[in-house]
Amino acid sequence: MSGNPFSARGWAPFACGVILLYWFGAVLPFYGLFGAAVALLCGIYLIRHRATLSLLVFLAWLLAGLGWASWSAEERLADRLPRQVGGQSLEGVPLTVTGYLCDIPATGSFGSVRFPLCVDGWPEFAAEEAAQLPTRLRLAWYGSEATRDLSHRVRATVVLKRPHGSVNPAGFRYETWLYRQGFGATGTVRDIEAGTGGSCSLACHYHQARGRLAARLRALLGEARHFPLIASLAMGDRGAMTPAHWEVLKATGTIHLVAISGLHLGLVAIGVGLILRQLLTRMPLPARTGMRWLTPGWSRAVTFCLVVAASLVYALVAGFTVPTRRALVMVAIAGWLILRGQQGRSWQGWGLALAVVLVIDPAAPLDQGFWLSFGAVAVLLLTFARRMAGSGWLAGLLLAQFAVFAGLWPILAVLGQDQTLMGFPANLLAIPLVSVLVMPAVLVGVCLVLVFPATMVWVAPVLDAVVELLWRLLEWLAAVPVPQPLVPLPVVVAFAVLVLILLAVPSTGARRAALVVIGCWAAGSVVWRAAPVNSAGPEYPELRVWDVGQGLSVLIRHRDRVILYDSGPESPAGYSAVASVLLPGLRAQGIRRIDTLIVSHGDRDHAGGLPLLLGSLQVDRIITGEPARLRELLGDGEGIPEVEPCRSGAAVPGLGLDVRLWHFSAAAGVAAARLSGNDRSCALLMRANGTEVVIPGDLSVVAEPALIDFIGEVPAPRRRLVIAGHHGSKTSSSVAWVAALTADVVVYSAGYRHRYGHPYGEVVRRYREAGAESFNTAYSGALRFLLTPQGIVSGQERDGAPFWIRPPEAHWQGR
Repeated sequence: MSGNPFSARGWAPFACGVILLYWFGAVLPFYGLFGAAVALLCGIYLIRHRATLSLLVFLAWLLAGLGWASWSAEERLADRLPRQVGGQSLEGVPLTVTGYLCDIPATGSFGSVRFPLCVDGWPEFAAEEAAQLPTRLRLAWYGSEATRDLSHRVRATVVLKRPHGSVNPAGFRYETWLYRQGFGATGTVRDIEAGTGGSCSLACHYHQARGRLAARLRALLGEARHFPLIASLAMGDRGAMTPAHWEVLKATGTIHLVAISGLHLGLVAIGVGLILRQLLTRMPLPARTGMRWLTPGWSRAVTFCLVVAASLVYALVAGFTVPTRRALVMVAIAGWLILRGQQGRSWQGWGLALAVVLVIDPAAPLDQGFWLSFGAVAVLLLTFARRMAGSGWLAGLLLAQFAVFAGLWPILAVLGQDQTLMGFPANLLAIPLVSVLVMPAVLVGVCLVLVFPATMVWVAPVLDAVVELLWRLLEWLAAVPVPQPLVPLPVVVAFAVLVLILLAVPSTGARRAALVVIGCWAAGSVVWRAAPVNSAGPEYPELRVWDVGQGLSVLIRHRDRVILYDSGPESPAGYSAVASVLLPGLRAQGIRRIDTLIVSHGDRDHAGGLPLLLGSLQVDRIITGEPARLRELLGDGEGIPEVEPCRSGAAVPGLGLDVRLWHFSAAAGVAAARLSGNDRSCALLMRANGTEVVIPGDLSVVAEPALIDFIGEVPAPRRRLVIAGHHGSKTSSSVAWVAALTADVVVYSAGYRHRYGHPYGEVVRRYREAGAESFNTAYSGALRFLLTPQGIVSGQERDGAPFWIRPPEAHWQGR
């Protein structure tokens, strides 16, 4: 390492320092880190030993990166909504706020309009108190009056929540996303009106201009059939995209096509560069014109400046989001290397871009796009860096797509994302189509319409036709029934490394070997999927209550045997606990087969996402309290096992435990048709190592006495763990029920500050007075219980969570 501490070799340890903070998940004292870094840098000038010098430089920059990330993290954490200010509770109460829209409003679920609000005033609070309140809110406006045509500056009455989301061992974490985007609170709008007065900063003017541009584009081209895609490609406005759009893009692995990032800015940069090159080559030579300043070097400099300027303009039009800023940095650095004739230093450019992005945005490691974009560039550098001769455009495209497909698979697996097999052919066809036809047509067409509105009469049909070609292709590919590969992470990593090594070797034999590897892997993945085997579980029976919000899903596992009780909620807006929580969580634990799926009843918060679950994992048996309703929900798809009715006293074999079911209609001699949906719930009782687990589903106080009698038919256990009926609703957990069970542990599976108000305060008080230890997934995250001979060993997912995730809280029990 060079003796100059500010040389290019300091970028790598600085980037490592930033990444390490989010890897370990704990904020460190940034003053101490910066002080230590400065001390090491000063000590460099007293050291002459080369190895020691290199180590000191590395450590100094590493500590500087850690300090920079820690300072940024503390700033973000300080901008969150506190529980109280001046003794006043802030959650769930109407508050008045003023500010401006800092992005284009988007259509949300249940007819809502969602938008971020940059706050510039809290009229109800003094200046010292307002300084403790967040400056950026994520708001949802419900009701018939909700519209995307909002005034740029607004005054609103809002009801806020602190940043919160489900926390599970794997899967999407909304709370992480909120921190990543800098939102200090979420909330709903009670009343909103145009704001008056107040100064408008440069950022305010920028967002106002972009909002007007989006409104004008919507007014001119809003009637186009494919306007949502046109607006997304033209200026990153995805507010009109529907769940159907996202399903197709996800199934084909092409979501990046509508997220303005490196591909789009790269196309703009290449397009502007080619146009400028043609113009400059046609200009008279300097000797003939006397313009001696227009040398080849100056031409390259002018081209570089104009290319970066054009990319900057497009990035600003697209919202200057995190992906666009990252792509802009990479385009600028790549252009600078070309300008200086240093194309051979591609890896140094990659490292410099990485460091610059982390300086601008220290929270970037929490963004999946950060890893995928830098990973993709690294894969392409590995693939093409040693190829002295060009591969031809078709061979180069095939190599690039296959290298990215294989190289990014381990990153996707570590991030908890699936690699769709259809992503390879979809991107192979869609990327050239977007690059050569769709993006040029959209950009030129939109510019024409904005400058000459009268041209919309013929521009709109042309854009629709062009985008229709792309969309029909993606819809067709998304409909192809391709099985999802279920391959262990070590196999994925080995596959990716071997393929990249073979592709990096420029020989025909290496390419043939790569094809053989692909064939062997494909055959192996088919065999692996055809014979799913669960990995060995813990020594003692394990119970996991997933954090699925307002719903229920419980995993019971003993060695390699698995029972899943309920699948959690699903909303018409597209959210599914199966996709976001269960599938990532099950796969992370090596579970690929469910022996018995018990669906308490057919309500959406207990039976959501079942078709996806059955299409993703092997399920041997399905039992439910509402067979007819479940058959209607599942349809007649292939591979779906017969739906069995829940029978009182029936045992569930295969788990090696005493597991029994109970159904109210059979026990009480009541016709099932006369029962409410909740009282048709299939209850589960399990005994292991002196502990009894009781899961009553949504049974009400009407059915509880009959279930108490059934439970009392066998000797009482030493310990009892109860999942509170109906999420702790006041229609369940009667005084007699709580007194009869004498639970040692009670679990409420409920949504955070949900409108239903579960768990009901009186129910919480009953269990607490009965001596039960209480857990609530809304405040604990996912819960894990080991049923050992010595007792119940509990664990909360929010314990030990990284610093941006709120720790477990107990204040809910006092409500």
